[in-house]
Amino acid sequence: MVKNLFELAPTGIEGLDKTLGGGFVKGSVVLVIGHPGSGKTLLGATFIYNGLKKCGERGAYLSFFERKSEFYSYMKGFGMNFEQFEDKNMFIYMDALLTTDHGRMSDIFQLFIQRALEINAKRIVIDPISCILALMKKDEVQAFLHNVIGKLIKNLDATIILISEFPSGAKSVRHGIEEFIADTVIVMKSIARGDRISRVMEIRKTRGKAVEPFVLPYVITDKGLSVIPPLPIGIAGKFSGEKIESGIPILDKYLGGGFQRGSATLIAGPTGAGKTLLALKIAINNIKMGRKVLFFSLKESEEQLREYVKRMGTKEEEYKDKLWFLSLNPFSMSEYVILLRTREMINKLKPDLYIIDGLEMFNLALGLDKAINYGFRRIQELKSIGITVIITETSEEPYNKLVVAPFVDNILFMEIVKDKMEYKKLLWILKLRGKPAPRTPLVIEDTEKGIELREL
Repeated sequence: MVKNLFELAPTGIEGLDKTLGGGFVKGSVVLVIGHPGSGKTLLGATFIYNGLKKCGERGAYLSFFERKSEFYSYMKGFGMNFEQFEDKNMFIYMDALLTTDHGRMSDIFQLFIQRALEINAKRIVIDPISCILALMKKDEVQAFLHNVIGKLIKNLDATIILISEFPSGAKSVRHGIEEFIADTVIVMKSIARGDRISRVMEIRKTRGKAVEPFVLPYVITDKGLSVIPPLPIGIAGKFSGEKIESGIPILDKYLGGGFQRGSATLIAGPTGAGKTLLALKIAINNIKMGRKVLFFSLKESEEQLREYVKRMGTKEEEYKDKLWFLSLNPFSMSEYVILLRTREMINKLKPDLYIIDGLEMFNLALGLDKAINYGFRRIQELKSIGITVIITETSEEPYNKLVVAPFVDNILFMEIVKDKMEYKKLLWILKLRGKPAPRTPLVIEDTEKGIELREL
């Protein structure tokens, strides 16, 4: 995170502003470098649009590759209507698509500076700066940029974003302008991983601020850029006297009255042990107690989950507006898209209990290291807002490659053992945060209406 003593210009991108300590320094120059398709133009447009809409700051955009009609059309797809601000004389957009002459370039900049001065623009984007530099020799670049940028900053005290292409394989922009003109440097990257593309941004430099060296994942959605900020330095979590009961009397007895509100519980066990059914039973019991439950599955469809609930004797009208299902495929989208989708539902529904079913699918889709990172991030975030979470994960043995075992408060392990000529299922409570765990297991019995538990 960043600490600063300057007046700031918020970008309006929550995760980025949080990381920057509130936004860009007003009157500074920001260089945004990125691969094609990484969202550079979207970042610049968002910065100006949020300035117009939320801060009343006028903006000016100079583009060398996109016509105004195309820009307006594309940005409307992200919910940004620039035309309304142009009509109010708060925003100007200039395109210079056919400019290939050095002298003509100077004329365009003079006109752009004049128009920016006329509307008193406080937020300015030049996109891309790289095509301008391509027309100049290296010794001309610094003088040209200091002249243009200097006029804009001196006369308007404007915050300026310069956008530059970052060719694949390159380690810097053509002339290294970030070394002598930019106060802040942001690098946006698109990374191929299997059949998916992940995006990250690096804040390489922020003049006058102490910046932690974070790599920030981000996602482009129909609402624009969503940046995933780093987790706080501290560890989230606190004990609460309030309990979230499982609704299974013998299990609540063994748990000491239920799950602590705001705690994280792992239900692990081999395939076929009944982890999903136990989680569903706890969900159904809680909605009958008047609580709201969000059930997120990484391996079962929403239709399958509703069918399970029906077989367990609960009709859909009984859980409408109390129990919600969400199923997402971790092999078809990045973990950060999933994080944003689930976070959006949590913020909207504000459930008392959040169940994540099939966390092992993240291990298969991402690999163990990334799955552990995701699991830790998610649990810390949920604990910080006081949500009680239950996670199911497949494992043949206790603690064997379990993604979240080190981070949870309670661990329940479902075991399948052979007893003479039949198999028996047992539920062990291996860990209870703040108290000793019971030494004897509960017996699991499969019935037509789901799982039942009894003492051994």
